[in-house]
Amino acid sequence: MDDGSQTLCLDAEEVRILEHREAVDLGIPHFKAHFSIFVPALLVSVLYLAFWAFLFFTGNSGGWVAQLFIASLAIVLPLLFAATFLRYQTIRAQLIDDMLIYHAGWPKDAAKYLPIAKIVSVDMHQSVIDRAFGSGDLIIVGSDEQVIKLENLKSPGELVSLISFRIS
Repeated sequence: MDDGSQTLCLDAEEVRILEHREAVDLGIPHFKAHFSIFVPALLVSVLYLAFWAFLFFTGNSGGWVAQLFIASLAIVLPLLFAATFLRYQTIRAQLIDDMLIYHAGWPKDAAKYLPIAKIVSVDMHQSVIDRAFGSGDLIIVGSDEQVIKLENLKSPGELVSLISFRIS
């Protein structure tokens, strides 16, 4: 039964992650994707623009290569940014009582849950860019050898600490 205050309804196997504002109001730890998830899309954009500038300054901006390039630019970049935005909006994790509720991000279809008691280990992976931005990947191993990877989370060290405290 969901009376508005419940986040998790295990009887119906329905899991819902609270919106950020709701979680903050209730004092529930809420973690979402970091804006650094857009870095690869931005790098691809810069490379596209650099190649177009090269074509323009070499006088080849009117040829078929440039036209094909512009057509692919008009299709690829919007799709890349749309997919990245959908992932940014859907990567989330919350700790509620003895439960980790998470959504690994688009194109996954729904949020899932994992009881804290079933977590064997939790680890964090950060690249150099992730360290600079304060983001990282969270890797959770469940008792049934299930591996959950939540990518590009904001403040993953805080979530690792909270989970580690609860499983010990």
